[in-house]
Amino acid sequence: MQCTGAADCTSCTAACTGCGNCPNAITCTGSKNCVRATTCTGSTNCNRTTTCTNSKGCLKATTCTGSTHCHRATTCTNSKDCFEATTCTGSSNCYTATTCTNSTNCYKATACTNSTGCPGH
Repeated sequence: MQCTGAADCTSCTAACTGCGNCPNAITCTGSKNCVRATTCTGSTNCNRTTTCTNSKGCLKATTCTGSTHCHRATTCTNSKDCFEATTCTGSSNCYTATTCTNSTNCYKATACTNSTGCPGH
């Protein structure tokens, strides 16, 4: 089931667009509380999603673009808190990244361009 623009989209299991509460959908766009979504765009609480775009709470995402709380992402672009990323572009807290471009806290980077925290730079 798909939902659009409702305050409570708890019954939606396929997709939510512009919903205030969407805990069961697989895809969220412009929605809140997307705790089970695998893809989030412009949404919040995307705890289990694998792909986050302009979203918040992307704790388990593997790819983050313009998102926050990307703790386990392997690729981060313009995102924050990319603690386990291997590649960071315009992102922050890229502690384990080996490639950093315009990013911060790249403590293990072997390739650094306009980034901070790079060993030997």
